[in-house]
Amino acid sequence: MPEIAPFRAVRYNRQPIEKYIAPPYDVISPAQREGYAARDPHNIVHLILPQDPPSRSVPDGRAALNRYQRAGAAYRQWLSEGVLVRDAQPALYVLHQEFKHRGKHHVRRGFLARLRLEDFARRTVLPHEATLPGPKADRLDLVREVKANLSPILMLYGDAENQIPGLLAPVTDLLPHGIFSDEGVDHAIWNVTDPALCARVVQFMVSRTLYIADGHHRYETSLSYAQEVEGKPSGPRPGGAHHFALVYFCAMEDPGVVILPTHRLLHGLAGFDSRALVHRAAELFSIDPLNEPLTSTQNLASAQAEQTMQGLQQPSFTLVADKQSWIFKLRSETDLSKLPGRPNFGGLRELDVTVLHSLVLEGLLGLSQDAQRSLENVSYIKDAGEAVRAVSSGQVQAAFLMNPTRVEQVRAVAEAGELMPTKSTFFYPKLPSGLLINPLDPDEEVG
Repeated sequence: MPEIAPFRAVRYNRQPIEKYIAPPYDVISPAQREGYAARDPHNIVHLILPQDPPSRSVPDGRAALNRYQRAGAAYRQWLSEGVLVRDAQPALYVLHQEFKHRGKHHVRRGFLARLRLEDFARRTVLPHEATLPGPKADRLDLVREVKANLSPILMLYGDAENQIPGLLAPVTDLLPHGIFSDEGVDHAIWNVTDPALCARVVQFMVSRTLYIADGHHRYETSLSYAQEVEGKPSGPRPGGAHHFALVYFCAMEDPGVVILPTHRLLHGLAGFDSRALVHRAAELFSIDPLNEPLTSTQNLASAQAEQTMQGLQQPSFTLVADKQSWIFKLRSETDLSKLPGRPNFGGLRELDVTVLHSLVLEGLLGLSQDAQRSLENVSYIKDAGEAVRAVSSGQVQAAFLMNPTRVEQVRAVAEAGELMPTKSTFFYPKLPSGLLINPLDPDEEVG
């Protein structure tokens, strides 16, 4: 059963908050990092994406702090200087994010709280995506030094009857405690400090199954950190804050849950021949060439609309290479169950990303799953236009433009105990890092 708890968040003691927040670390490019860093010397990007010092030593001969140690030192300094302060009362923090996507208005509603970490084997928290060892090692090095969650994990749960919004309505009907806008998204936040109301929300969540939507690496890192702390000579502390993670809880039925695609780029693959690939793939896919180049916004939008329509019938994606493009649609007679090493769960086999990674990247191009995870020949990009431009400029050999995964597919895969390829979902908008920080002090008893 999920155990959630109100907490006393660490927050910025300065305004406007837009100067200090940033998206999660894994969607920030080097150029974007510099932009966030330039907003303010105390922007959270200095902690979530710290940089190594220019020199490995300091004037007195001591070794310079590495980037993770620098982040930990900066976090403690900001606390001592009052740049960051801790709330006096435990609270659940309601956060609504209002935005537009493809001309349609959305509001994603949820709340932030602590969640007791559970191993996936307990089936309380279910993942849906595979993770990579590199990012987990990186995040573990960071949390060891900072000893706090700087970014929330996005979790989905079932609430078809909108019970949580109903419980929280007495609070959200009032003016928010904070309002701000950043990068096209309007945010409103309320502090829920009434113990009785918090208890009702906590009790409702006890019967829920939780699905990790965004933050698989952060969740697994938090588990590793908790286990590491428990193994120290000080002995086990089962009630300590290090057993909890900062989580944003959102109902999967919420109309504001939007999933965007993440496109694949192919590069550095010896002997790659797009026409040969199309020829070999014709046994498995219906393939339609697109006559107009996708370098224009209008043509790209038209092609993506056609791909989306195809994807409602069968898994589909678009290959862009050598100044040409083709829509691949899996043939209905293709029997995936007989292919060696393919997933046994039908719902997973029918995902666009699984079909691409299994049939095309692995089956036709010979890229093993380990090779795909190494990112040597495959990388990921959110913007379809940028993907097309990368092909046109010769930066990459090809791009595969994907359809978004649907939330019901996420739930089905997670409940079946299967995992999609990494970067199969991109939940939009991202939750801001630095808005609330969760300290992980083992001596702080939760509950």
